[in-house]
Amino acid sequence: MKKIIGDTRLMLKCCVMYYENQMGQSEIAKKLGISRPTVSKLIKEAKERGYVRIEIVGPQQQDCYKLERKLEEKFGLKEAIVVEDKYDPVFQKEELGSEVAKYLYRMIQEGDIIGVSMGSTLKMIPKYTKVNKFNKIEFIPLVGGIGEADMTTHSNQLVVELSKGMGGTFKLLHGPAIVSNENIINILIQDKNIQDVFKAMNKMNIAIVGIGSPIDENSNVIKNGYFNNNDIKTFKEKKAAGDICLNVYDINGDVYDYEYNKCVFGMDIQKLRNVDKVIGVACGMEKLNAIMGALNGRYINVLAVNYSLAEALLKFQFR
Repeated sequence: MKKIIGDTRLMLKCCVMYYENQMGQSEIAKKLGISRPTVSKLIKEAKERGYVRIEIVGPQQQDCYKLERKLEEKFGLKEAIVVEDKYDPVFQKEELGSEVAKYLYRMIQEGDIIGVSMGSTLKMIPKYTKVNKFNKIEFIPLVGGIGEADMTTHSNQLVVELSKGMGGTFKLLHGPAIVSNENIINILIQDKNIQDVFKAMNKMNIAIVGIGSPIDENSNVIKNGYFNNNDIKTFKEKKAAGDICLNVYDINGDVYDYEYNKCVFGMDIQKLRNVDKVIGVACGMEKLNAIMGALNGRYINVLAVNYSLAEALLKFQFR
């Protein structure tokens, strides 16, 4: 992991807050999860590099920080992370994965329980967790996942990889992400190990969730067979906007109209409202409605997106 002192992205974020938003260094430190002396050093280094004159200047990332502040103010977010647009979707996801990893290193403290959902963007995060920093943290999966295609995107696999990179321990949720009958869930949760995971979900204080689109035929959840043609048809008829942990919701964040959710073996996303920090990660314009639904449902309070998507969120108009 790149050290905090010398981190251009964090340096400029501090400067925007300090000079343009008139925030005190103690307030900035609390907001970003770093110490006040670190804030002071970052601002000092920005001056030395010439990033600060009468106004804040710097690399092309400068506009990203302004968008972050606008997103935080408009949607009441604890923090927004905006990365530059990339021409290649894989590079875009890697850029987000890198910045979310930095955020986690900055925010996680010993004793934290971190829940992780699933997805092709989330699987990029462990690539940038190479500093085994923590001892007393625990990663837990928020949705099951055995037997389906592309194991690298599974919640269980991601908690293993994150623990390898950052340290701490992990639990596994042994069961399929989707069951054929909701009664099967009642049988599965009789297992003590599974009960332990669900108990940990009630105690977790950080969650990292991918935000999917259940009607986008190019989405990984559809390609991997989580939603079939009948599901997709129903989602379109009932105007589904997005999914988190395979729980489908509409543009208002309501989940009640979707019977499919009863067969998801994992966390009820409505419980995310009680979690201190829920980091929603998504890129691509096809995720616009999905993110708006997640925001309206209050399922996320930290958002990591690409530049164009951030702009579209700020301009979004309900029809």
